[in-house]
Amino acid sequence: MYTRVIQATIRPKRVAEFKDTVTDHDLPIIRSQPGFVDDVETYAGNQFISLTFWETEEDAERFTRDVFPRIAARSGPLVVSPLEAKAYKVEQDTVHTLRSETVETMEKTQQTAEPAVPVRAQPAPRGPQLVTAFNIPATDAKVPAA
Repeated sequence: MYTRVIQATIRPKRVAEFKDTVTDHDLPIIRSQPGFVDDVETYAGNQFISLTFWETEEDAERFTRDVFPRIAARSGPLVVSPLEAKAYKVEQDTVHTLRSETVETMEKTQQTAEPAVPVRAQPAPRGPQLVTAFNIPATDAKVPAA
């Protein structure tokens, strides 16, 4: 897996516009690219860092060559200086490894599991319901004052 780290200093009065552009325009394009795995966007004031994760080095390079220049050009008026981008090979990753192991386990379970038995729907309870953090129904018992 490969990651691309993009950094930018956003013009202070354009941070909201930058965030909207990333969320509404750039991320849908990025997510649709072959080999895309994940994206993490971070902000600290007007500082921006994005980490995109790609299945292969070729996927990351294709994105860099074919898509990133358009995104960088569109962001130009919103940032103090051009977006800085660097690519890295991912050596350790617990989040994505855990996710792929979970998917594999779920797929194996679905292949070996017996068909689900239909469950009859239960009528909704009547009257006000209170559920506590421990999912224990409330009682009418009074709590002594402290």
